[in-house]
Amino acid sequence: MQDFESKFLEENGYFLPHIQTMFKGKRYRAIHDEIYPREQEETFHEFLIHIFRTIFGQEWVEEQIKLPEKNRHFVIQCHAKYIEWLKKNANTEEKEKTGRYSGQPDGYTQWLLCLAYDLYSLKHTNYLNDEVLAKLKKNDDEFQGARYEIAIAAIFARANFEIEHYDEHDPKTISKKHGEFIATNKTTKQKIVVEAKSKRRIGVFHYERDKEKTDEKEIKANVHNLLKKAMTKETDNLPYVTFIDVNAPQTPNLEMKDKPWLKDIFEAAKQHTEPVGIPAKANLIAFTNWSYHYQAEETATRGETLYSISLNPAVPLDKESLDRIMLVCNKYSAVPDLDKICEMANEIQKKLNGD
Repeated sequence: MQDFESKFLEENGYFLPHIQTMFKGKRYRAIHDEIYPREQEETFHEFLIHIFRTIFGQEWVEEQIKLPEKNRHFVIQCHAKYIEWLKKNANTEEKEKTGRYSGQPDGYTQWLLCLAYDLYSLKHTNYLNDEVLAKLKKNDDEFQGARYEIAIAAIFARANFEIEHYDEHDPKTISKKHGEFIATNKTTKQKIVVEAKSKRRIGVFHYERDKEKTDEKEIKANVHNLLKKAMTKETDNLPYVTFIDVNAPQTPNLEMKDKPWLKDIFEAAKQHTEPVGIPAKANLIAFTNWSYHYQAEETATRGETLYSISLNPAVPLDKESLDRIMLVCNKYSAVPDLDKICEMANEIQKKLNGD
């Protein structure tokens, strides 16, 4: 019988244990093989920001701060905006009543929280790839691809998959076109090749940032080339899942069928759809649009995701793996308060047990 804590965590897209306890006025949290004693009042989201700072390192942060503001890494720019957001939401009356502040995150804060949660998830499972992290810290074009790869790896980590990165120093690996990593479902033992590609746009993140940005109203998906490249990857007779980052402004007031980028997606998908009777290479293609960076200081809105699922794949993918991947992916925009979820589950369990 599944316990309430695991059930509630999984409903929030988290299939891992969350280990935390209170002792002598401190909250202790465990991440992989490390214990973090923190202030009792610290929220889980605040703890995520602490983990982000720890992973990036104080030396790197200080180096970035010394740069002219316009040349600083986008991560540092978001962190500065996050500090401003904290000050705006510092409601003294609320703090006196509840012991903490709260508020709806703006675009910069939501972007930073998602990154911090991804890093936390990969650190917790020991799947944080050092080479990808090094690319993430670069103040150049490699940053965007690394950021998206970390997001997708974190989804599989939270879904309780093992992650095996390709060895980029192995001549056999270098000689062929391969995905980002191989994910293995710990329950079904199903292995999956995973690919992740992110659409670059002029003036967004660090890509050609000195040039004038494209008018947001004119932005289309334009992911045909990304999808084309994704379909050239070798899968070694394993199921294949591809994630494509649209990187376009979100339109929360429009229905999915009316999204500006949706028509382009359908056109791109048509060109890569096998004729009737021919098995499809990709079991799942997920088009994601978690572009909080466009929302800047406006209140962040939920991300957008569109799936293309093959009914005739070349290599079958078990239903449990497919369902779990999409469940966690659907929850990507909501960074849960794992502390609160566990505390609520334990309270319900105690009441049922008559404690």
